Amino acid sequence: MSPPIGVLDPTEAIWQGADAFFQVCDKLNRQPVGYVVCTKEQASQFACVIDPYQNPDAPLPATECSFSGGKIAWMHRRLSNGVEYMLVANIWAEHELTGTVAWGSRSWHVALLPGEIAVLGGPYEEYRQPRQFSAARALPAWVPVRFASPQSVPFEENLEIEATAESRVRLLVPAESGCTPLLNGQPLEGAQPMREFDDPYLAYTVSLPAGKSSIHVPTPAQFTTPCLLQGEFDVESIRQGDWHHVAHSQYMLKMYAPQSEIIRLSPRRGELELTTGWERQGQLFYSGTVEYDFGAQEFADGARLRLPSVAAVNVTLLIDGKEYTSRAFAPYLFDLPAGRHSLALRVTNTMANRLERYAAPSGLLAPPQIG
Repeated sequence: MSPPIGVLDPTEAIWQGADAFFQVCDKLNRQPVGYVVCTKEQASQFACVIDPYQNPDAPLPATECSFSGGKIAWMHRRLSNGVEYMLVANIWAEHELTGTVAWGSRSWHVALLPGEIAVLGGPYEEYRQPRQFSAARALPAWVPVRFASPQSVPFEENLEIEATAESRVRLLVPAESGCTPLLNGQPLEGAQPMREFDDPYLAYTVSLPAGKSSIHVPTPAQFTTPCLLQGEFDVESIRQGDWHHVAHSQYMLKMYAPQSEIIRLSPRRGELELTTGWERQGQLFYSGTVEYDFGAQEFADGARLRLPSVAAVNVTLLIDGKEYTSRAFAPYLFDLPAGRHSLALRVTNTMANRLERYAAPSGLLAPPQIG
């Protein structure tokens, strides 16, 4: 391994801008060279010194490292006892990288998911080897599902609704509003105190008629603590003039609202298609857990379940109705028990759909595979 490279501290030249300094560091991070930021007085300690403002393209020492699977970040480390090791990470690719890392006389066959770090050599060595998976069959693309909680439609003041059928819903109004909401111009009664995400609300149970309805809250709620219409329904948003005005702004974050919007409600579906997320299948604002039921399946010895595409913060495998194992990160590979067993997957998505009203991809995005 070549001696560390010295990159001159940009503090004295910061008036020229910091871009040149960060561009040099980014270039070095993509190569198997060690570097430290140093002052001019310390520069004589290094075989190679780069001044980001004078010689950003200075030739680098030859290296003894390579990776056959793509572009990765490198970080060389030396312990006080002289032992060396290498950190490598998949920083830039949005998919798993597999290949061979060669360093000096040693080599490692590694797999790196986006954001994953491997430690090669030294006393802390830890890395993941690629696991081969041969798909024998795919599970059905349409699956019965169970939703763990109702869907919530957030709004501040007015909600225009078009319902395909009469339904019982619950309207939550922040307790601090101190006002009585109106349904089709009539005041609602029978409020019950409750909490949602530990915020105090007043809840109204409402019989929503088929056809068009409107809800009006005389004292508008805050974007961060909105009114909520909850129920077992699918949601379709019919909008005009997207990005019409800023609905909420905090620091550098701006949330936009359309010029007008009608929320179309229909009875909640009991099946989901596994070629797209549930946010595109009526669950626009749903943040929570969905259980996909694949029924009875036959598994050979050594069988594994693979999820080729999933958008989730957690996936739990259920075998015969009991939690078997969970995964919070890819690769979503599960070992399966041999024999005939019922199989289900419990998938939990991000809170963005509910809290930020952002239809983030959610759930199984492709049929699971058994191999």
